[in-house]
Amino acid sequence: MIFLIVFSRKNGLQSVRDFPDSKLPEANAARESAIRENLANIGDIEIALFDAPDFATLRTTHRRYFETIQNMSDSFGKPA
Repeated sequence: MIFLIVFSRKNGLQSVRDFPDSKLPEANAARESAIRENLANIGDIEIALFDAPDFATLRTTHRRYFETIQNMSDSFGKPA
């Protein structure tokens, strides 16, 4: 799966869209569209495409987009 993430450094996760691997051109077009839509906030907004087997894996490998810094720091040193 391909995931398009729009993330605000100030406000957190704005949106997540998923695309099947076969729709990479559409995912790239959606990314470009999101960039154009957010040009005024380019210093705050991160727009990225990620490839992951599923959403649960994406949440694990890129957890900073889904959890607060406090939640992540509280989990350091705790068993998984």
